[in-house]
Amino acid sequence: MNPAAPSIARAPHPIASFAAFASLCLFVATQAYTIPVLLIGPSWAVWPMPTDFATVALAASALFLPPSTDARLLRYRMGVGALFAFASASFVLLVVVPRLVAPPVSGQGSINFGAFHVLRLAEFWIAFAAALRVPLNPRRVAILRLIAFAVVAWLIFSVFVTYLEIMKPRDFAPWIPKSRYIAGAWSFYATTKEGVGTVGYNHAYTAIQISLMTGLALQLGPRTHGWGAIAVLLTSVVAVFMTGSRAGLAGHLVFVVGYLAVRPGWLIGGALAAALAFAVVAPKVQTDNTDHEMMDRQLGAADPLDSSNLSGRDHIWTERLAWLNDNPRAWAVGSGLGGTADTGGPAHMMPLQIVAELGLVGLALSLVALGRLMIDLWREHRRVPALFWCTVGLCVSSLTQETFYPEPAMGQFIGAFLVALAIVFRQRPAPRGSTARTLAGDPAAVQVGDVTRKLTGSGS
Repeated sequence: MNPAAPSIARAPHPIASFAAFASLCLFVATQAYTIPVLLIGPSWAVWPMPTDFATVALAASALFLPPSTDARLLRYRMGVGALFAFASASFVLLVVVPRLVAPPVSGQGSINFGAFHVLRLAEFWIAFAAALRVPLNPRRVAILRLIAFAVVAWLIFSVFVTYLEIMKPRDFAPWIPKSRYIAGAWSFYATTKEGVGTVGYNHAYTAIQISLMTGLALQLGPRTHGWGAIAVLLTSVVAVFMTGSRAGLAGHLVFVVGYLAVRPGWLIGGALAAALAFAVVAPKVQTDNTDHEMMDRQLGAADPLDSSNLSGRDHIWTERLAWLNDNPRAWAVGSGLGGTADTGGPAHMMPLQIVAELGLVGLALSLVALGRLMIDLWREHRRVPALFWCTVGLCVSSLTQETFYPEPAMGQFIGAFLVALAIVFRQRPAPRGSTARTLAGDPAAVQVGDVTRKLTGSGS
């Protein structure tokens, strides 16, 4: 027996592999349209969206795939699962149990929101775990890249036409009721004239969705650089601007500048192209009151210390901190997942929201997970750091909103982000000096030194 011989994992059945990959493609494609398609369920917050059906298909098809043998992928799955389990346990122990022991003094909002959060976190983890099983190869990655770029193109188009009032958001979903008593927050989508496209009723969600899908599309491309990348990024900046989300725009600009700064020539080219575009657009902005108001609003992001640019968030933060000081135990463990529904509402700041519901313990666990993620993204994908800088930008946006929190307003964003990570981490870049690209955890591949050879005999 040769102890150095590598172990060969069971290869997935071709039909199962194809079905899982098709479901993964469907999941990515549905990020272009995250609006309810069926008005069924106990609440408007859980009306089914296309992504929900794609998640079911992805999870079902992944059951027929062999589990990944890559220790790193297993670590990601367990780490995300543990963090979500901690949040869910806080809901049970700090929200549900106290209300079973004694009647609550306040309302039942914490129960409703907490249950919704738990349901969403479970769905997001299932999608993530399933995506980590899907075998990828260069051809499949190329297909995913095309789909991601198509999604970006559609998102930008839908924002353009809704912002310019060529079409109303309602035209994309005429079945959404206008009544708030029936549709809840979705009634705003049925009546708004903002450039929210086909993402949702919250412009912040639209902005970060554009950022994420742009980052994924660029990350999957072997030659996504130069003027092509500059054109995509600048067009996406205009679209994010049109959403009206200041936090989203600030985060997206961090992503764009960070990505282009990897090659100084790209950054200079991008700056010149942006200056030229601004020179063309500026005269229209000066003569259009709507555009002028939007420009003034978005320029407010340049001075975040001015309370007039925070839309009352500074007062919300003060109230949240006062509540924490009045309830010292909450600093440690929070009020439980969903607990802010009965203690003053969301914090409109991701770190403060985590502390308010999960305590400093939850914040520490979240920062550890984020730190490990950023280190791995940079180490393994520094040559094309699109998703790294995209994540940095999303973190910047979370300073005035709950970017990575399962709020109804943020829809399916966490699930989309996790699946994007799963796709990228299935591509393990080859070590320096290697002659091949490694496909992480691919059961149909076997490691031989620095080279990955497919069992079929063809190179990867």
